[in-house]
Amino acid sequence: MGVWSDYNGFFLQIVNYATVLEINVYEMFAYLASNGQDLPIPIAEVHVEVYTKEAYNSLMQYLANSGMDITIKSTKLKRWK
Repeated sequence: MGVWSDYNGFFLQIVNYATVLEINVYEMFAYLASNGQDLPIPIAEVHVEVYTKEAYNSLMQYLANSGMDITIKSTKLKRWK
């Protein structure tokens, strides 16, 4: 399956852990990104709309490989299949 599926499994474990402990998932990722320092305060929020599954997957792959300190909130619309 490759590296991408490993990332998905890792992120899913974190989401499940945070959900069970009733911790805000986005705050959990922010804490993990902070490396034990004070929680970072976002300097920007960006909303992106994609219109194909391929574009979405490509964007997520790019962000995963970028090495940037970011939090991703992903929303799949009802028409997503």
